[in-house]
Amino acid sequence: MSKALPYEDEPMHAMTCCVCGARTIGRQWYNRDYGYGLCGACAFDFLLGRETPEQMSNYYGHEGVHYPNREQWAEFEGKE
Repeated sequence: MSKALPYEDEPMHAMTCCVCGARTIGRQWYNRDYGYGLCGACAFDFLLGRETPEQMSNYYGHEGVHYPNREQWAEFEGKE
């Protein structure tokens, strides 16, 4: 049985992307200023291939937990 990551059971909330400044959803990552996270556009379009998986995890947290995965991002974009 895998142990849940911190805050994994809490709902995602509104945040500001630390890269582009857009509205996004996520959970706070200890390595980010309060209220800032990573949006899906930056995660999947801008940073993909520029950062290693280890760097992404260190800088922004875990996909689907601290910043939206593709499914969560598509749902969020559809509500905007």
